Amino acid sequence: MSTASSRSGSTRVPRVGDGVAPLRTFLEAQPRDGAQYSRRRLPHFERPWAIYAVTIGTKKDRCLPPNARSIVLNSSHHFHKQRYELFAACVMPDHVHLLLQPWPKNNDDKKTVVFWPLSELLHSIKSFSAHRINEAEKKTGAV
Repeated sequence: MSTASSRSGSTRVPRVGDGVAPLRTFLEAQPRDGAQYSRRRLPHFERPWAIYAVTIGTKKDRCLPPNARSIVLNSSHHFHKQRYELFAACVMPDHVHLLLQPWPKNNDDKKTVVFWPLSELLHSIKSFSAHRINEAEKKTGAV
């Protein structure tokens, strides 16, 4: 495979790091500039003042009715300007797209600003939405 195409209008670009194992790269990475690293299905990191594009899916690709989608949208707006800046939210029948920036939560012992973790923000949105949807549909369980 060539590293770049000579045809005009081509979108091919050279690839970098094909021979580097992702796990090795992750383990050797050192947090810089206050970034927080974690590992779940793929390596994740959170950087202060970063803006994140997040996609949340429903359980087993369940399609939500319009009233349930409204609950999810309202839930995503709940902590806007309190815990995060919500730039965009798009609620689809079986998933949600969010573009958000976590806000500072508090200061640690060294007076360093600590931001709301994405995991806490998403848990709040998902948990509140699920409870309200289950309440409206008179059901229990994951949404």
